[in-house]
Amino acid sequence: KEVDRVEDRSECLMGAIARAQKYKAKEETALIDQLARAGCTTQADCTRNLVAAADFEANSGRATRALAFLKTAIEKDTTNDALAERAASQAANLGMHREAADFYKRLAERYPDRPDFKTALSREERAVATSTIHLPSH
Repeated sequence: KEVDRVEDRSECLMGAIARAQKYKAKEETALIDQLARAGCTTQADCTRNLVAAADFEANSGRATRALAFLKTAIEKDTTNDALAERAASQAANLGMHREAADFYKRLAERYPDRPDFKTALSREERAVATSTIHLPSH
């Protein structure tokens, strides 16, 4: 296992994942999980690993897994609004309107001068309201 003997484990894993994707190797998902869990010494390194994992998942058509990695990155780097915006958009595209609305609400509160966040928040809240299942009361 070459990955266990290198100094920069993340870079090595990224290379291995890229090769696995190129050749459609079955180990790809396990390698991506290793990258997401790879040790990191700084918050920036941890965020970089998680975002790279999200990118690899998205490139392989696994948008739900990509979003999960983005959410973990946001938990570690709570001030990274670019990640929050990306997660909001991805959640909306997946039909996860409550999650998208939560991200857009945060962005709209942080950037009150950005009407696009307020518009997106309204759109996602409408989608939540219209997709809610109402069970008959007995």
